[in-house]
Amino acid sequence: EEKVVQWVLVVLYDMLREDASCFALFETALKDQVDVAKPLMALLASQRADAFSADKAAWILTSVIGQWPRFFSEQDVAGVVAAVQRPNLCSDLGVLEAIVNVLKTAKFRSQIWTVPGVADRVVSIDLQAVSSQYLYRCIFALWML
Repeated sequence: EEKVVQWVLVVLYDMLREDASCFALFETALKDQVDVAKPLMALLASQRADAFSADKAAWILTSVIGQWPRFFSEQDVAGVVAAVQRPNLCSDLGVLEAIVNVLKTAKFRSQIWTVPGVADRVVSIDLQAVSSQYLYRCIFALWML
């Protein structure tokens, strides 16, 4: 079952990264009141989730939120940000990518920045120890503010 879940997550992740027009699939589902967040949040809430799957689920969900913010409430987004920051779930880069995806939308930007742990994750970094990918996303997050 875990491999099937990972495969589905990778297909969705790659599809959205390769072709932004694929976000329209999620818009259609959201307009039809399909709760696209529910299975992704269930994975993020699972005690058995591995970092690979959690990173992909977090990226997909926060990218959809960033693309179609009108379908999500502040409470929804706060729940997602809290979930991805749960210890031993997503990788550090996965958490930061999720935060950055949500910061891309002005609707939630100020709210997300005040969530405990978000600002520290972006500004309290060891420049000698972080990867260039991580540093880039920190700078991008600051730029969006």
